[in-house]
Amino acid sequence: MSYYGPLTLGDDFRIGAGAVFATAGPIKFGNRVRVARNLHLETSLTVHDDVLISSNVAIIGDDHPFDASSTPITEFSRSPLAHVRIGGDCLIGFGATIIGPLTVGSGSIVGAGAVVTKDVPPNSIVAGVPARTLRSRRP
Repeated sequence: MSYYGPLTLGDDFRIGAGAVFATAGPIKFGNRVRVARNLHLETSLTVHDDVLISSNVAIIGDDHPFDASSTPITEFSRSPLAHVRIGGDCLIGFGATIIGPLTVGSGSIVGAGAVVTKDVPPNSIVAGVPARTLRSRRP
């Protein structure tokens, strides 16, 4: 893993092999955060305490403009970073993709393979493409 931006790691932080941090934006992981193999990160990120990020998760920004059809896509410059926030006590399932800017509310679960494009309310279980709220995690 190579990364040269501001990085904050909380107590008892653990990360698996194969992580790619392809951003210069700030990254902050809280206490007792677990990140499994192959996290792919392309935007600034804040992860609060007690979060599990499963293997093969991508967290990216919605940062490629496509509104000038006269300019080839390969020549577009990237927009400012789209910050992603993951609240405390969350689970991000295997192979999920999170496209910021957005917030995953505290206590939420993102199902395996979900594509999250909007804020997730606290204590929600979301899944699907695009991710939709299935139910509340707590009554």
